[in-house]
Amino acid sequence: MISGKSKLMLRTAGLSALAGMRTMSAPALLTGSRRFTERNNAASEILDSRYVTLTVQALAVGEMVADKLPFMPKRTWFPALLARTVSGAVMGASVFNSEDESMLSGAVIGGVSAVFATYASYNVRRVLTKTFHIPDFIVAIAEDSFILGCGRKLLEDQFGKDETVAA
Repeated sequence: MISGKSKLMLRTAGLSALAGMRTMSAPALLTGSRRFTERNNAASEILDSRYVTLTVQALAVGEMVADKLPFMPKRTWFPALLARTVSGAVMGASVFNSEDESMLSGAVIGGVSAVFATYASYNVRRVLTKTFHIPDFIVAIAEDSFILGCGRKLLEDQFGKDETVAA
């Protein structure tokens, strides 16, 4: 049987891994979760702002569109990797803070998970397009669907069913 702390760590790693796939996806899903933003803690206070929510979600949509463009740099390019790492760390810190756990521990789990997912998703996408000759656009759409579906499920598991997820 997995303990509550272990479940928290696994869910945090999973949610932060989404940031490794799309930098803004994890924060967009989190800001769209009423169950998260209703909690009274530092992270939810910052992320509950309507301005922050709209900005983060607009950036996430823009990133999903830009990802399909052929001239975009690789996700493993250092500035992109750094942004994904920071996004994962913020996600991890926010989730841990919402459970009154150490934000630093959550940030470390989140950042490491985002880096791992960046390289894993890059290599999976490369194999699918180069080895199996699946068009990159199709793989990117499937990746977006995976991110949204997994993100919603992980948020539901962590914070409970939420009828108002906006992302």
